[in-house]
Amino acid sequence: MAENFDVDVVGIDLSINMVSFALERAIGRKCSVEFEVGDCTKKTYPENTFDVIYSRDTILHIQQEDYDEIVNGWKAKLKRSSVGEQRWGLFIAQKK
Repeated sequence: MAENFDVDVVGIDLSINMVSFALERAIGRKCSVEFEVGDCTKKTYPENTFDVIYSRDTILHIQQEDYDEIVNGWKAKLKRSSVGEQRWGLFIAQKK
């Protein structure tokens, strides 16, 4: 993301192995990245620290009742979209 879109990236992972892998891949690239080992559910940042949050594989670490709520929410969205009550969209923005 940092290299392709010229943005600053903060990567957080529970695994030191994944953070080490990310650091190795960042060597020699002309982009702004920082990586840390940590639990993103326990991290706090000041308001407006991030414009966008991208998560991948985080659902694997969510407590069961929260997971069920997320799954049921997606099922409801799929149902609404299939009957035309909700539509999917792609929005592209550039910060001024």
